[in-house]
Amino acid sequence: MFKGNTADPTTCLNQIKKLAERFNINEVTIVGDRGMIKSGQIKQLKGAAFNYITAITKKQINTLIKKGIIQLELFEEKICEIEDNAVRYILRRNPIRAQEIETARAEKVEKVRLLVKRENEYLSEHKRAKVSVAKAKVEVVIDKFRLSEVIKLVNHQLCWCD
Repeated sequence: MFKGNTADPTTCLNQIKKLAERFNINEVTIVGDRGMIKSGQIKQLKGAAFNYITAITKKQINTLIKKGIIQLELFEEKICEIEDNAVRYILRRNPIRAQEIETARAEKVEKVRLLVKRENEYLSEHKRAKVSVAKAKVEVVIDKFRLSEVIKLVNHQLCWCD
């Protein structure tokens, strides 16, 4: 335990070094989440000759896909292993997490549909109401929910993007 609001990345390496020295351990592998083991900590761990296991972010996955190192098809229910520049990636689709994401997206899409319906009703009931204002409200929610790549508002109707 540390006093104050001490983040994992600032304390992790020193504590691991202390444990390795105290127990005379030569090989150390640290397992941590995305928040604990970041690029700065990875450099420090390599410098201390320690290994690590952590999850990568969606942004890192997209970068690996763009570089052609991995493909989305590799994320199946069986485990797949890829190595690149001495880094080993273990890939597996998590069906539970996939369902959670699908459910969350469906809920967001439904909220946008209901908002479009409410805005259309308001426009039909209030002759001075402006379509541009209603459209802007809906587009703000679409952006907030990060659905702009999935749905678009066209003539007051939701459209799926391909």
